[in-house]
Amino acid sequence: MRKAVHALLLAVAAPVATARAEAAAEARPQWSAALYVDAYAQPDEDVFVIPTLFADRGPLHLEVRYNYEAEDTTSLWAGWAFELGGEERWLRLTPMLGGVAGDVNGVAPGLEVEAQWGRVAYWLEAEYLLDLEDSAGNYLYTWSELTVSIVPWLWAGGSLQRLRVVETPTEVDVGPMVGAGKPGSWSLSFYAYGIATSAPSYLLTGALEF
Repeated sequence: MRKAVHALLLAVAAPVATARAEAAAEARPQWSAALYVDAYAQPDEDVFVIPTLFADRGPLHLEVRYNYEAEDTTSLWAGWAFELGGEERWLRLTPMLGGVAGDVNGVAPGLEVEAQWGRVAYWLEAEYLLDLEDSAGNYLYTWSELTVSIVPWLWAGGSLQRLRVVETPTEVDVGPMVGAGKPGSWSLSFYAYGIATSAPSYLLTGALEF
């Protein structure tokens, strides 16, 4: 009799324990990652490539950038994200701290802002580089875009950038952009800066999320 009762209890408890374990595993934050490759093209210049790798687990945010602050320079970033809002209207703020090494060496506080309001989306990445070897090399880098989703796979808008590695007649460049892809999987975006100047620049960005 005791064996039968024990077997019955095990039969009832096992599925419950399994369900609890599966629920706990789903509740734990999972890693997600994305790879962005920016290719800048300017008249009479070689194409300049800036790859960036993102990794997130819950609010923890990590990044590796190459060629962003200067050629042959790597920066490593760590930050913590704060989110507000719901599914269609939300804001994500990620303060970060980075270390820069290569042709330029320094430290940099940074901030990333991502927001969505229905079909409208906004993205900003900013950093202030503190050059440890030459204070004249201190520099504020910013890159942002504001877009409207035309259909789920197509969006368009404008972009603003202030990057030292991209030499243009103006310190701040603005221009139109258009992007297409499968959100959460892949995308391809095209940007044009300084199209009214004598030295326009163009940016093609490919992204993979996994």
